[in-house]
This record gives sequence, C-alpha cells and structure tokens, in this order.
Amino acid sequence: MALAQAGVGTLHLIDPERLRAGNVGRHALGVDQIGSFKAEALARRIKHQYPHIVEATGHPKRWEDIARDKSAVLAEADLVISTIGGWSTEGAMNAWRWDRRQRPDFIFGWTEPHAVAGHAVGLIGGDGCLSCGLPSWGEPLQAVAAWPNGPGAKGEPACGVTYQPYGSIQAAHITALISEAAMDVLLQRVSVPFHTTWIARESVMWASCS
Repeated sequence: MALAQAGVGTLHLIDPERLRAGNVGRHALGVDQIGSFKAEALARRIKHQYPHIVEATGHPKRWEDIARDKSAVLAEADLVISTIGGWSTEGAMNAWRWDRRQRPDFIFGWTEPHAVAGHAVGLIGGDGCLSCGLPSWGEPLQAVAAWPNGPGAKGEPACGVTYQPYGSIQAAHITALISEAAMDVLLQRVSVPFHTTWIARESVMWASCS
C-alpha cells in the first residue's frame, strides 16, 4: 500500500496464503476479506483506491511457482521485495538471485521478535548476498535483541499456529523502513548493497522482556 501511495506503477503481489482472522490486526486487509487470498484481495484494493496504478496483480502461489511458471514476473522486475522471514524459502530465493548475478535488485526485510527491531537488506546489481550475513541455520549475525529464555511465541488455542504478540503500530515502523529502502533503490539513490535497521526505544524492549 505504501509503495502504491508513493507512485509505484506496477506491482506483482505473491503470497499463497488466505487471510485469517488472526491476520487482521497486522494486515492492510480487513475482516471483509477473511478467507480470500491475500495477494488477490490486496491487488484489487490497490487498483480500486489508487487508479493511477498501471498494473496490480495478485499471485496466490509460492514464489518458486512464479519463478518456474511465470519467470518474467521476477526476472524482469526492477525490484523484488521479500518479507517472508523464513530462511528455508528466502535461502532458495537468494540462491536464485545469485545464480543470475544481475537484475533484479532485491530487498529482504524482516522483523525481530516482538517487533523490537526491523531490518532491510538491499542487494544491488550483481553484488551482495543475503547468506553472507547469516550462519547455516539462517539466524542473522547482527540481531539487535537477544532472548535468553526464547522469543516467547504464543500458540493459538486448539491450533498448531504460533505468533508474536505485537500489532500494527509496532509493525508500522518496520514497514516504513522497508518501504523507504525500496524507494531508495527504485529512485537510484543507492548503488551498493546496504543493511539498515530500525530499533525500538529501550522501554519497549524492557516491556517485551517482562
């Protein structure tokens, strides 16, 4: 949504998941879209609210499926932004980019537990590699916060799903960080790989610990 508001004309949204009730507190979509594919529903909303958009297409598939079946969506993009936050998937995406050694540019963004920090890593041109900042198990080498007793993920009742208890206000800072990094790349304000970090104020960290 932030990129559409900033004037980005063509957006391809890739996400195989449907919106669940538990997503609403941190998602641009509301309860009226529960059960819909996130990518398709958000693309429709963007086209409705921002008619200047040239194209907004939702792909309710995994990125691997798009790379195989509609390779131009990724290969011909000016920028690919991944906020999956899972090394098993993003490691493969990083390898896909590394094999190409050319466009598109990439931004990987993620949130630390309890949204006490957020990161945006930009890989520009043929330089840079996400795995250079991660050990083999995919944990960032430059994390802001350490959790001696674990990050404290909570489980949904009668469900195998876990989540971090933070909301849209906390996530907004990190969304802005990643969006600003994306605009810097698209407007060619940066020409080398970068890693930027947003850190919450100390009182927020202590509250999360307790």
